[in-house]
Amino acid sequence: MLEVTFSFDNLNLFKSAIASSNCVVLLVTKDCFKAKEHIEEDWFLEEIRTAISLGKKIIPILFDKIESLSDSSIMAELNKNFNARDIEIIVKSQSVPYSTDFPDASITKLVHFIEEANEKYRDYSYKDFKIEVAKPNFNAY
Repeated sequence: MLEVTFSFDNLNLFKSAIASSNCVVLLVTKDCFKAKEHIEEDWFLEEIRTAISLGKKIIPILFDKIESLSDSSIMAELNKNFNARDIEIIVKSQSVPYSTDFPDASITKLVHFIEEANEKYRDYSYKDFKIEVAKPNFNAY
């Protein structure tokens, strides 16, 4: 199991990575907004707070047959962990319901939203859009 300790250096690296991105993709499950017992485990909530504070587009991918971020159990957890302004930003984000029956359509919709977020930052002389996914190297830290 990969363990990442919560430290000032890791937090700065974490915030720097979000600052350099155009959007943040959240993998949303039924329990993901529940605060963890120890702050060291609350990377997910910190990622959302950082994205909001930096004005980044948030793209939630909804798993566990979640139809909307307005679901009552999710809203209850959001109300415990975020202020009203942040909740509004989260809930109004364009979500991608992940379908196990149509995974290709889910991924296509996600790519569309990422491209849309990148349009805001794109150099208009650049013609091709490319998504690169890099596996983080936690051993380097």
